[in-house]
Amino acid sequence: MVIDNLKEELIQKLREKDPRKYPYSLFEGLEELVNQEEQQELLRPMLDFAFPPWIRLIVDHIMINSKKPRQKGSPPPDNDKHFDSVIKLLAASVTDEEGDENVEKIKNNPDLMENIAKIIKHSNWQHNRYIPCLNLIAKLANSESECAD
Repeated sequence: MVIDNLKEELIQKLREKDPRKYPYSLFEGLEELVNQEEQQELLRPMLDFAFPPWIRLIVDHIMINSKKPRQKGSPPPDNDKHFDSVIKLLAASVTDEEGDENVEKIKNNPDLMENIAKIIKHSNWQHNRYIPCLNLIAKLANSESECAD
């Protein structure tokens, strides 16, 4: 009942093209709920209308900030609480189980797959998104061997 209400009242309303229009704590709470209750299907609609433009925006943000000069020892300029929480939420949307419908949705969206690969390529241990990226890679690869490539 609660999950159905969240799908109707919350998930379907996350249609802004920029995730920074929402509080990042909303994404963190959703991620925690999905992981705790193992309700990945709650996020399935977002793979159609929210994650693709958000991930594209994150790639743009990373590319712009990767060109900025940085002082030695300073954190990467492309760490962003909103974007990092979106990546955590995307990682929470999939399982490593074979036949995961959410993995299929990601795999069947070439632009989303390409943009996820770009984010991973431009991430390292200094980025807050690094561990969620590794979790996403592991889940995708374990669920679907084609995703490992």
